[in-house]
Amino acid sequence: MNKAQRTTLARVSAVLSTQLNLVQEVTAEEQERFDNMSETTQQGEKGDECGEEISTLEEISSNIEGAIEELDNLSQEN
Repeated sequence: MNKAQRTTLARVSAVLSTQLNLVQEVTAEEQERFDNMSETTQQGEKGDECGEEISTLEEISSNIEGAIEELDNLSQEN
């Protein structure tokens, strides 16, 4: 891989980092919404849906973090 390609990968990593922050913000907002629900609502359909959304967002964050790590590794190789 040449220098230009490594630079491009580093830029992609930076963009993904920004997107990761946005996903994490939405996750925190959803978690706060869930936490502010009554216990009855948390245990009901609305709470289940919110919990599933939070889990999905956390999985997305994890996947983005993995992609960033892999891109960083590639962009730093000689």
